[in-house]
Amino acid sequence: MVKKTVLLLLPACGFSDAGFRFMKQAVTEKGFSLAIASSSTSLITGQNGTKVQPEIPLYQVHASNFAALLITGGEGWLKTDIGSGYSKIVNAFYSSKKLIGAVCSGPVVLAKSGILTGLAAVCNPLYKQELIKAGANFTDKEYVISGRTITGRDSAALPSFAMNYLNLLKTN
Repeated sequence: MVKKTVLLLLPACGFSDAGFRFMKQAVTEKGFSLAIASSSTSLITGQNGTKVQPEIPLYQVHASNFAALLITGGEGWLKTDIGSGYSKIVNAFYSSKKLIGAVCSGPVVLAKSGILTGLAAVCNPLYKQELIKAGANFTDKEYVISGRTITGRDSAALPSFAMNYLNLLKTN
């Protein structure tokens, strides 16, 4: 069932292995499928060597085919051109009022896509200036829920971020 599928966006390299593994397990344990999209159609590698094969090229993503969007962190996001299709996807999910979750450096993708302007949000404190520069109200908490968007601080916040993301997803 398509509506039980969460779209996970990953950068072409340098995603957070721990964030990816944790969220993949959390989402699938709650009965949802996870589809992975990236700007690369080749095998991509996390910061610590985890290999992942993206299933969907960015240009084939349609928000209507998914229950929600998820963006885990990793240094790769800081080297990624968000305008290379990622921003279009984030805005399509936002316009469709779908649940959007991002953790660690993932909220930077949301900020650069323009959807955090005027909203409370959190990310890894190393990247908080990126959120502030984009007009978000940085709030230093484990996670922050602003409407249909939930952001998480870092890998230590993954358990509380995941629990709240999945609770919101179940009420979708």
